[in-house]
Amino acid sequence: MHRLHPLRLWRLLLGLGLLAFGIVNIFIPGPGGSVIILASLLVLAGESRLLARGLDRGEVRFQRQVDWALRHKIATLLLVSGSAFVFTACVHRAVRGTWLPW
Repeated sequence: MHRLHPLRLWRLLLGLGLLAFGIVNIFIPGPGGSVIILASLLVLAGESRLLARGLDRGEVRFQRQVDWALRHKIATLLLVSGSAFVFTACVHRAVRGTWLPW
């Protein structure tokens, strides 16, 4: 019978624990859920070749999009202004308790 090496077992438990914690944090206010889920996927990628390949492909696609946005200044401007708008709306929601400005 094949036994797991203790270090592999700890990595699997850490990755699955972080994944569960990240999923719970999606429903709690704050930006932590997506960051924790990404961290858990990175930990689990050390044990899964399929997951590691998928993350590598996602990194390449993300880098292509960043490169495109940096070449096209209008896209960068729209991205920054859109992010500022979303941030302002979230702050308004946190302070006022509603999305509506009136």
